Amino acid sequence: MATMKRLLLLYNPNSGDGRIRAHLAEIVEIISLEGFEVTVYPTKSAGDGQRYISEHGQEFNQIVSAGGDGMLHETVNGLGAIGFSRRLGYIPAGTVNDFANTHEIPLKMEKAAKSAVSSNIRQIDLGVFNGRYFAYVAACGIMTHASYDTSQIDKKRFGSMAYVVNGLVSVDYTHWENNSCNMHVRWESGSVRGSFVFCSISNSEYIGGFRQFADDNFSWNDGVLEGFFIRTPRSIPDLNTILGGILLKDYSSDCFVKIQSPWFEIESDPVNWTLDGEYGGEHSHVYIRAAEEALMLSSEIEE
Repeated sequence: MATMKRLLLLYNPNSGDGRIRAHLAEIVEIISLEGFEVTVYPTKSAGDGQRYISEHGQEFNQIVSAGGDGMLHETVNGLGAIGFSRRLGYIPAGTVNDFANTHEIPLKMEKAAKSAVSSNIRQIDLGVFNGRYFAYVAACGIMTHASYDTSQIDKKRFGSMAYVVNGLVSVDYTHWENNSCNMHVRWESGSVRGSFVFCSISNSEYIGGFRQFADDNFSWNDGVLEGFFIRTPRSIPDLNTILGGILLKDYSSDCFVKIQSPWFEIESDPVNWTLDGEYGGEHSHVYIRAAEEALMLSSEIEE
């Protein structure tokens, strides 16, 4: 008799609206029918998923992460601790699910479970932020703190708009200097200095539930990251230009800096960063690079 393959299923019981608990038996059954012996591990606290994979990940043939983008962030860093030697399946169960939308992972639990154990492998880039991996985005500025300040109640009530609602409440429009950061940004082919209200370095079509890039401007395995910076508006017309540009995805104005590079180095005033929507600490110097095709992602979508 052939030895059954072992699979680790991690899930965050507090992700999104708690759908994982309601569908857990069904998920395990679907995965088991694909020939896996399933070990289920509910995470107990922040960082627990990363710890468990670091200590036990190599005991399994595959790892499946079920939860929101924060759970995914932990899983990716746990896999990094074991050299990305195991492929990842992902069952999205958060509120916004940027990573899932980017990689066309089904949002319905049953379809996502089947996709998570597909034999098709998609090699995707990751980002590395001062030595820590991120799955899809590192960001700072207005709105970004909303992702880790926003309560689960508001996330459930407003969905992806919760981040925007929370962010807008915090902005003092009469004093933009209180919502901006002086930066010196360097990348492979250039540099820029200035005051910015938003900065993101990403490998994602979606950030905060909003599609940021057209198809021809994005690839998940090209070895480059997308840098997107919004300058501090100096007038009401500037603000209107920024809002209109975001709405129309027209970033041709000088209010925006949009570039691609395999690496970025940023020196700035001390500023709080988010990594995949989770608090990433306060930094005045960061080095961010692409880890080309570092992650093996199970996907029903063939390359």
